[in-house]
Amino acid sequence: MFIKYCEKPSSILQTEILLERISPHHKAIPALKKQLHQEQAGYQGKKQVDFYLRELPHRHFLFLHDLRLKTEMGTFFQIDTLVLTGKTAIILEVKNYADSLH
Repeated sequence: MFIKYCEKPSSILQTEILLERISPHHKAIPALKKQLHQEQAGYQGKKQVDFYLRELPHRHFLFLHDLRLKTEMGTFFQIDTLVLTGKTAIILEVKNYADSLH
């Protein structure tokens, strides 16, 4: 069962909007397009993993995406996907390099 779904990151939405509004000749355009491409690749990789997770028997698994947790020291860390069963917790960190999922 998916408890927290994978949603399109706000950073992608913000960069897409910025690229629509900024002058097409602005010097930041190449860097923004590169950043957007990298963020979109990461998001697509997470969606690909979801495709395979949906094949698992949902009554035995809980899936939580994009968790941001606070440590006892007050710092934060992020988990791409946490898979929980009755006996196991599995942390998935998804990397999508040049359309090759790792």
